[in-house]
Amino acid sequence: MAKKRTGGTGLGRGMTDASRDTLEQARKATGQKTPTKAGKYHRKSYLLTLDLIEAVKETAQQHGVGINEFVRWALLYVLNGLEAGSIELPVEEEVKRRIKF
Repeated sequence: MAKKRTGGTGLGRGMTDASRDTLEQARKATGQKTPTKAGKYHRKSYLLTLDLIEAVKETAQQHGVGINEFVRWALLYVLNGLEAGSIELPVEEEVKRRIKF
């Protein structure tokens, strides 16, 4: 059963209007974004290529699931595979050498 959204994030509970305004001014001055939350999920941004975004969208549509749900499933699948040892990250070791003067 879906939970009814009540609006707001609950981050400002117990704050006066003056302290809430001061907090918002500080966020604007420092460029800090207000954290947001959608139910039990938290928003987080990652940089992706347009090709990957389109592939995720098309695959989610083909399987009749939402994009967010598909991405959550894919991340869990990879994380569980890494932990179990059935998946390896394609990471190349880079050797950096220092020049001595």
